[in-house]
Amino acid sequence: IIPETFQLSHLPHYSIGGSIHLVTNNQIGYTTPQHLARSSRYCTDFAKVVNCPVIHVNGQCPQEIAQAVQLSCEYRDLFRKDIVVDLVCFRKHGHNELDDPTFTQPSMYKKVQEFYQQEQHADKELDDKIQAFRKHLEEQFANADAYQPKAPHLERQWSGIIQARLTRSQWNTGLDQNLLKYIGAKSVAVPEDFHVHSTIARSHVQKRQQRIEAGTGLDWSTAEALAFGSLLLQGYNIRISGQDVGRGTFSQRHGMLVNQKDDDVYIPLNAMDSKQGFLEICNSILSEEAVLGFDYGFSIHDPKNLVIWEAQFGDFFNGAQIIIDTYISGGELKFLTQSGIVMLLPHGMDGAGPEHSSCHIERFLQMTDSKEDGIDGDDVNMQIVNPTTPAQYFHLLRRQMIRNFRKPLIVAGPKILLRHPDCVSSLAEMSDSTHFLPVLTDNISKTKINPEKVRRVLFTSGKHYYTLNDEREKRKRDDVAIVRLEELCPFPADELRQETKKYKNAKEFIWCQEEHRNQGAWVFVKSRFENIVGIHLKYAGRDVLGTPAVAIGEVHQQECGQILKLAFD
Repeated sequence: IIPETFQLSHLPHYSIGGSIHLVTNNQIGYTTPQHLARSSRYCTDFAKVVNCPVIHVNGQCPQEIAQAVQLSCEYRDLFRKDIVVDLVCFRKHGHNELDDPTFTQPSMYKKVQEFYQQEQHADKELDDKIQAFRKHLEEQFANADAYQPKAPHLERQWSGIIQARLTRSQWNTGLDQNLLKYIGAKSVAVPEDFHVHSTIARSHVQKRQQRIEAGTGLDWSTAEALAFGSLLLQGYNIRISGQDVGRGTFSQRHGMLVNQKDDDVYIPLNAMDSKQGFLEICNSILSEEAVLGFDYGFSIHDPKNLVIWEAQFGDFFNGAQIIIDTYISGGELKFLTQSGIVMLLPHGMDGAGPEHSSCHIERFLQMTDSKEDGIDGDDVNMQIVNPTTPAQYFHLLRRQMIRNFRKPLIVAGPKILLRHPDCVSSLAEMSDSTHFLPVLTDNISKTKINPEKVRRVLFTSGKHYYTLNDEREKRKRDDVAIVRLEELCPFPADELRQETKKYKNAKEFIWCQEEHRNQGAWVFVKSRFENIVGIHLKYAGRDVLGTPAVAIGEVHQQECGQILKLAFD
């Protein structure tokens, strides 16, 4: 992560005007000596990538350390660039107080012991001061049990934000349709002398204008633009960061347009109103860990910033697993720092092979503190969703900022749904008094479903719904209902209970997913359906597999057919 961070240091959207890097260099990595720890001479040689100055200073010389740090502060303030201070020192006790470094570094620590023996007899006055200071530390340590620290995490710019409640809340995130039409038109408006690419003008600009005017057939990227624009008009700032996010991996977003005459970049959503917030579109370097770490830090600074990190494909997050494990999943529990960061992870078993299919939603579900035998509230450590309509995505983005607390949001995002003819929404679904629905009822099928006639209920999550619905229509099966879990965590137990009450004559309840049995949501939902909803689920999906997907197209198609047989036969 250190070389990745240096690569960020001079880049637009990631430069912070210079960092001072303090290296506490104990000269060993646990027990590993220098000649085995790196190929370069100094541990700071990464800094040479950006011609960053490095000051090596003896850690035993406090005056020299002070001079080095003073110089680095002045350099950073004058040039707004990075600088490194390498404190060459040692650990008195090795790796920790219980360690014995003489096991592996006997020569070095013989010198360390000699140094401390000389220091002990050098100055009685200094020794008295040390003893007095130790006594002060012991007294303060004895007082620690009675000390009640004040939580500082919801002050200053975070005032007005609260701790999430033990119950789940619902937020009205809809808007007036005329306002949505205004935002939609503005999202593709450009100056007269700006030359838009002819393909984008035809397939993106004109089509969006037509859909907005009609108020129907709104696709995923249009819903996103409406959510972005509405939040900007409410004074929030938005930062979307990642690889190719300006255009979008699948050429769907086009949030920033490039003038075909001079390569100038124009962001239409930044030109709606003089008092609006700011949309920052950050095409990142080919890094996950450092970039997601930077964006997490951005998100904990101010609750008025909607910060989004989008993976090029869903499984690319695995390059940033340390940031997710250490900060996103547990940051609030460990540090009291709330984060509303959104991770967009394109997901779907579309025959693309092992490395471009799954966002490993099972890993995120496993990291949540969702209750297996109790009711979840807003206080879960992360929200995990797999939305199936543009309107649902619109409400999720707006809910992330409108409510009075912040939680990370993990979105299993679409790939083929970006242009699926059935995956569209209307302005009415985003209008006043509408909101995100954790469970979606069976409402788009051409086959009319009478709840009294339903004998089998299929539960699913994500874009697999459209595959199941197409198959049901082909078979003309009006005895099968399909229920979508749009939100997996917090688990929507109440909504599921209400939904299943409709199907009083149902005999079979099946969880159907396109992921393999040891992946996807199956392991997560099975126990919760049984313990909380009171339903025993059967499984319809792929068998277990050691990779996210098979690599041969014919095998993939065979698996797809087998899933449908399990679901309907």
